[in-house]
Amino acid sequence: MNKGFTLIESLTVIAILALMTSFLILYNRTGERQIVLLREKANLISTILKAKNLALSGFIQEPLVGNVVVCGYGIYLEESQYLIYRDLASDCNASDRRYTPDNSKELFGDIIKLSPVTILNVEEVQDIFFAPPVPDIFFNGMSASSEKNIILSDIDHTTEVTININNAGQITTQ
Repeated sequence: MNKGFTLIESLTVIAILALMTSFLILYNRTGERQIVLLREKANLISTILKAKNLALSGFIQEPLVGNVVVCGYGIYLEESQYLIYRDLASDCNASDRRYTPDNSKELFGDIIKLSPVTILNVEEVQDIFFAPPVPDIFFNGMSASSEKNIILSDIDHTTEVTININNAGQITTQ
């Protein structure tokens, strides 16, 4: 009696192992993108909270230059990066409460670049501003009347996470 495996049995085992390996590699890449997306979400939420805390802590401000004061802090979102800015004006009631890319003095800290495999959807909101002392919330320069969503997705738009900010500045995620 011959002991061993037939050619058909060996080929079947190799085919099953190849199929399982391909699933594992595919799942691993998807999992890696999800981890990158969750890390970027945590960084973005942290940056939004930092801008909010800066607005809360900076209620009493001395003029920076002449009669220009910091009227609040915000976060400006682009598709591949975001940043914290401070709104500078001589009269905070007349401030536009938006980031002005031409004014380098408004930039607070560094520009934060997203991972190359993630994209920010900035159609609904591009500018989030916190004005002390409460802080009052402004989306795109307008007083916040409802909740806004920030959608972070991978480059293929197969996986996405949503960050919700309501008119009181509370942040939730989905």
